[in-house]
Amino acid sequence: IMQIPVGKREQLSLIDPPRLLSHGNTAGISPSVSPDEVFVLSYGMGVESDAILKRWITQPETRPFLNFDQLIVVTSQVGEEHLSDTIPNVEEFTLPLLRKHGIRFVELARRGHLEADGIVVLQDTRAPAKLHPEGVYKLSDELLACGTVPQFWGEHI
Repeated sequence: IMQIPVGKREQLSLIDPPRLLSHGNTAGISPSVSPDEVFVLSYGMGVESDAILKRWITQPETRPFLNFDQLIVVTSQVGEEHLSDTIPNVEEFTLPLLRKHGIRFVELARRGHLEADGIVVLQDTRAPAKLHPEGVYKLSDELLACGTVPQFWGEHI
């Protein structure tokens, strides 16, 4: 586990899909993409981000980058993920794909209530095997401290 001090965060270029996909290039890659360019996928562990990631892995023509060395998949643990489905599904189906293709996976968590507390890097690897769903500072801690509670009860669809 490594802490990123405030003010020392690495600058990464982000994807601009309209620019990358609007050049008529059937490969989905902009002619101006440099092999040194870095692309970050904010992976929320839900169906949408999972679909994007799996499409990029299985359909190379849809990738806005040249190779997997340019891709960083980043997720943040808030300590409240669904332990009965989300975590096991990602560990069983998604992490093996990241390992197989050597895709860099970065798992982060907030260190505390304040931004000045910084961020903890739970893992930064090209061979992820397990998630750390407990995080460090839980979203529920934040909500309770602020007097905010969830606005639903029981199962929701």
